[in-house]
Amino acid sequence: MNPLLFQKTTHRLVYDTARLGQGDCDDVLLWNERYEITETTIYNIYLGIACRLFTALPRSGLSPRVTDGMMPQTGQTSELLLYLNPP
Repeated sequence: MNPLLFQKTTHRLVYDTARLGQGDCDDVLLWNERYEITETTIYNIYLGIACRLFTALPRSGLSPRVTDGMMPQTGQTSELLLYLNPP
């Protein structure tokens, strides 16, 4: 796994590459080799289920600072393995 995925950085090559060839779109959903959803090329992922917010686990390939410092402080946000259905 690319170690830069665990850091927020201005090194955008992996994100720019993900958007190549995707047509006229502004953003692309990203996932790891285990089909765990991680983020998009621009945004962090928050999934709303039953009036609660969930975001991906850092072990899926996110910077721990994303879940520590950027989650809404409502007490209603939790980390969860978010899976993409494999092709």
